[in-house]
Amino acid sequence: MNKITRGQIKFLIFKKKGDKLFTGVCLDFGMVIQGKTIDEVKNELSVVSLGYLKTVKKEKLSEDLLNNQAEKKYFDLYEAFLKSAKEEKPLKSAIKSIDECCVSLNNLKNYCYA
Repeated sequence: MNKITRGQIKFLIFKKKGDKLFTGVCLDFGMVIQGKTIDEVKNELSVVSLGYLKTVKKEKLSEDLLNNQAEKKYFDLYEAFLKSAKEEKPLKSAIKSIDECCVSLNNLKNYCYA
């Protein structure tokens, strides 16, 4: 469970076959954004997550907001990606509708200076 000074933020970034944009999801804050590149989406997720964390801290809002999870379908994709990486299998064999995918795990301690 995330707290203002500890926990983890998981990012999932993917592009479905046929899509022009990448979709980025902050799994722990329930945010979803889109962008043209993986780097663009990852940077935007970082900026938006930091702003979100700053607001929760500054306004002394409930820490429950740091555990506002995204939809189950995103967690399923995250888990499938981790499983394929662990088994050293290509993601495309596990999830046929995904063209590219990456995940990022960020420590809230790195954001706590917000």
